[in-house]
Amino acid sequence: MLLVDMPGVGESPVLASRDAERQWTPIFDWLKTREDLDGTRCAAIGGSFGGYWAMKLAYTYRERLRCAVNWGGGVHITFTPEWQEKSRNASSYLMDLMAARARIFGGQTYEDYVARCAELSLLEQGLLDCPSAPILLVNGRHDVQNSIADIYLSLDHGDPKAVRVFDGGHMGEGPVATTIVEWVSAELAC
Repeated sequence: MLLVDMPGVGESPVLASRDAERQWTPIFDWLKTREDLDGTRCAAIGGSFGGYWAMKLAYTYRERLRCAVNWGGGVHITFTPEWQEKSRNASSYLMDLMAARARIFGGQTYEDYVARCAELSLLEQGLLDCPSAPILLVNGRHDVQNSIADIYLSLDHGDPKAVRVFDGGHMGEGPVATTIVEWVSAELAC
């Protein structure tokens, strides 16, 4: 297992942007050089905002991934100004959600984030109708941070996807992790 910070946080070398998934190119290249790792059996699993990046990788690096899991991340509707206003004070986030989101772009405020977040839409980037690695979409049906409608929008585009909607809010409640592990294990076994 290799854990990588998403763009704009931690030790990521790039801020979030329309093409920030480029940060994974050297990682995939490095995996191919490792004799102790099987670089042909890679999965991307991302939780919350990381789910967005995992899903984007399923499109942009489909030849290098066996599968990807978007666990509670946005796709398109989440990045609209209307949704951002609605989720601005999400009670499920313990700190200032908008300040945290703005930092991925190098900003600090709600206005900084809203000015940039629409560029992340996978629909507007034209990716949703492209071929992808197998994708599992997972979330809680009452998520107030990221729009559950993004899951249903995703089903109307591109390759078929696996979906599991759980009770609860952001990222769901119940056997979510077990569901993800079992699905990824089955995809990697193929």
